[in-house]
Amino acid sequence: MNWTVKFENKPNIRVNVCFEPLKDSVAFYGQCKEKMNWHDFVKEEHAPFVLDLEKVQEIIYSIYNKLISKIELYENINNIFDVIKVVEINDENNLT
Repeated sequence: MNWTVKFENKPNIRVNVCFEPLKDSVAFYGQCKEKMNWHDFVKEEHAPFVLDLEKVQEIIYSIYNKLISKIELYENINNIFDVIKVVEINDENNLT
């Protein structure tokens, strides 16, 4: 059983919520859309019997903040690899 929480004016991020009754768990996945695919950036699991509306709101807010931080980290790493096109190794075992 899944639910998706979308954010206004943020079409490339979402929280996907999955109830796993056999595990007595509700998993919250902070996801980012990259090249038409959704990728998990944040995951939190909670027991379903401790959830109420206020707790779910707190979890979603926490995941949102973590997701934004992880997206910034991803973008920084991606920028590094955008610069690297070819790695050459010369005779002195040095990378150029």
